[in-house]
Amino acid sequence: MEKIAVIGLNYYPEDSSTGLYTTEMVEHLSKEFDVEVMTGYPYYPEWEIWEQYRDKRGELIEEANGIKVYRVRQYVPKKVNFINRVVHYWDFYRKTLKVLNRKDFRLVMVILPNIFLLKLGIKYRKKNSECKIWAHVQDFEIDAGLETLKKIAKIPLLAKVLHSIEKSMFSKFDVVSTISDGMMAKLDKKGVAGDKQYFLPNWADISFIFPKESSVYREKLGIEEDKFVVMYSGNIGKKEDWDTVINCVEKLKNNSSVKFVIAGDGNKREYVFDKLKELPNVILLPPQPKEMLNEFLNLADLHVIPQKREEKDSFMPSKLLGITAVGKSPLCLANRESSVYRVVVEKDIGYVLNEDEYDKFSEKILEISSDRKLMEEKGRHARDYVVENYEYKNIMEKLSRKIKITFL
Repeated sequence: MEKIAVIGLNYYPEDSSTGLYTTEMVEHLSKEFDVEVMTGYPYYPEWEIWEQYRDKRGELIEEANGIKVYRVRQYVPKKVNFINRVVHYWDFYRKTLKVLNRKDFRLVMVILPNIFLLKLGIKYRKKNSECKIWAHVQDFEIDAGLETLKKIAKIPLLAKVLHSIEKSMFSKFDVVSTISDGMMAKLDKKGVAGDKQYFLPNWADISFIFPKESSVYREKLGIEEDKFVVMYSGNIGKKEDWDTVINCVEKLKNNSSVKFVIAGDGNKREYVFDKLKELPNVILLPPQPKEMLNEFLNLADLHVIPQKREEKDSFMPSKLLGITAVGKSPLCLANRESSVYRVVVEKDIGYVLNEDEYDKFSEKILEISSDRKLMEEKGRHARDYVVENYEYKNIMEKLSRKIKITFL
């Protein structure tokens, strides 16, 4: 069997976001190819090395579900900012390159975010000319950084230099894939020839995540049946507009018909939980076990995805697939130019407030709660949409064929 390396910061036992998708992809590919993984010590979403790894040092070699996994202990900042994140990425790159250079692979796939992994793939191919290199983009981090860090974005020369470097590196890859139509549209500008582009969306395991009439979490959390449950579940980080969410919960604190549930972890968790902990209409929870994910997602009547106003197509919120898989209709705060905005509107699978309407968040929740029939209809559209377009097995089979046809 041909040897493939998959390299990214996040992997099993991390079971959210990029770590989950990389793990599920590798586990499928390992049925047909000899796949090895190079990753970091688990740290996400807490941004802290997990307890079972804290006493370990250096390089580890493990086996996870029959797959060989090489781990390097990367620097993980206690406070996440632009500079610390760059150091975090760089430290993983330099340590992983040493591991990679000892190995011989037919294909190396690097998982972004972590722009330095483009450099890693290019360097490895210089020493191993027969190897092919593939970049899979979960986040366009330079774009996201420039959108978020407005002071830097106002320096046109810096943005131009960063994009020029990124374009040069992408142009050297045999395949570049990404996860949404909007992100695919960016590949032309980033130096990726059309015949090297590949659409590899995230997916949903529709046999594991599916609609239920009720959830055990209602009784577990003591939520009355007549309460309208509004949920956010996932990474509590800097990509979300938490001030708008906090303001919304405060506005509705005296409304006895609505209960908010916010669950997750991340670098904004402490800030968000501290602001909300005294309010009577919100339940704050840590990330829930993966085996309970279907029950948990089915608890909500309405899920919210509160993207920041300036976020466009630097990433696609993967939680949308879990929400739609359980037949729920999301309420998204999203820029008109973002993929999530277009998908929700065009496919009629939920509700959207654009970047000029965020102040209507609480009013929109009440409006939605007053028309359950419409909400349930959109939820059925949502389930049909994810089953038709994002079923795990179908996407993985197409990926396997692409690898065989292109490289092997």
